[in-house]
Amino acid sequence: MKEFAAPEIQVAAVPVRVEKRQTPSGIAYRIVGIVWGGRQRVERLAIRFGVDGPWTPFPVCGASGPAGTWSLWEFWWRPELRGTYSIFLSVPDRSVPHRRLDTGYYMREVTV
Repeated sequence: MKEFAAPEIQVAAVPVRVEKRQTPSGIAYRIVGIVWGGRQRVERLAIRFGVDGPWTPFPVCGASGPAGTWSLWEFWWRPELRGTYSIFLSVPDRSVPHRRLDTGYYMREVTV
């Protein structure tokens, strides 16, 4: 009989909701999502808008738990122009495997 090892679920993250908010300094968008999987805790993610946009690191709302659990994250954003934006996520810590994030598998679009 062969031994069975369940496949590892690498870290993944996806935006779930984009909220338009009026703030004292103008319109801002609150992006909320989840992060899950992996064998290591994830304390920071990075977000970019568009294929060529700069990566901006931000903290996860309480570090993600061990494999099989998830955590929430939020990011406040003020786009310079109206339009449709692709939202990409990554893990700044390159020692954390996250192949599907790197391929754009969890990319989402938002129109503002």
